[in-house]
Amino acid sequence: MPDRRPTSPTSHPVIALRILPLALALLAGSGASPASVDGLAEPADTARAIGGRSGWIVSLAEPCRDTLAAPAADVIDAAERCLEADDWRVQSRDRSQGDLVTGWKEFHHPLARLLLGRVDARCAVAIRSLDDERTLVVFQGALASRERLDGNPAFTLAMHKYRDAARDWQREVRGDLSIRRVLRADAR
Repeated sequence: MPDRRPTSPTSHPVIALRILPLALALLAGSGASPASVDGLAEPADTARAIGGRSGWIVSLAEPCRDTLAAPAADVIDAAERCLEADDWRVQSRDRSQGDLVTGWKEFHHPLARLLLGRVDARCAVAIRSLDDERTLVVFQGALASRERLDGNPAFTLAMHKYRDAARDWQREVRGDLSIRRVLRADAR
C-alpha cells in the first residue's frame, strides 16, 4: 500500500481535513450574490479582491455573510487571527476599509489532488460596520486551477460543503470575539 502521508512540511493531516471541504466546496462558485443584508447594499466586492490569476482559471464560491454583535475593529482583528490559525497567510489588508485577502496556497491533500488535480485557493473577507456594535462580515473563497473545474464530479459535493466550511470559520470568529470579551472583562 502506498504511503499517503502529506509530503509538504507545511501540510498536516488535521489541517488538510479541515480545509479540504472548503477546497472542494469552492468549486460550487455559483456567482450568486444576494442584493442586501438587513436592507443594506453590498459592503464590498470580494470577487474583485480575489481577482484573477494569470494562466489559471479562477472559480469563485458564493459569498457567505454574517452579522456580528461587535465593533468592526474587533472583528477585523478576530478575522485575521482566525485566518492565520487555519494556516492562511494574509497577503493584503486594508484596516480602514475592513478588507483582508489571503495569498494563494496549494492544497497538499491526496483526495483533493485526485479529484481536482493541482488546485490553489484563497479567501477574501470584507468587514463593514453597521453601527457602533454591529458588523457585517462577508467571506468568499476561490479556487484556481489550470483546468476548468465546473464540470468536475466533485461539484455537487462542493456546493454543500463550502457553506459549512465558511460557517465554521464564522463560528471561529465569533468564538475569538467571545474569548476576547471575557479576557477584557476579567482584566477590569
